Amino acid sequence: MTGPIVGTEILTFKEGDLWVAAWIRRDFVGQGSSEHLAVDRLLRTIALTAILNTEEGKEPIDDLAPPPERLAYYHRAHGAEHPKGLDHA
Repeated sequence: MTGPIVGTEILTFKEGDLWVAAWIRRDFVGQGSSEHLAVDRLLRTIALTAILNTEEGKEPIDDLAPPPERLAYYHRAHGAEHPKGLDHA
């Protein structure tokens, strides 16, 4: 994929029976039964949001909410030591 998704930073972790993929730059998450599925759902959500925003004359991603403070704090405290710190550059 190209565009606003390139260079995103994603944290993945297990929450109960599900994998969660969270984008540390904006308030987006994806969930799935596998880590791959959670990341795929997250990336699709980001891409579709960017497309819809662009069609409405908005900035693709920039005007969206930042991540919850607890995610930003966790990332600052643990960074790549969290189960997975993926860079999709």
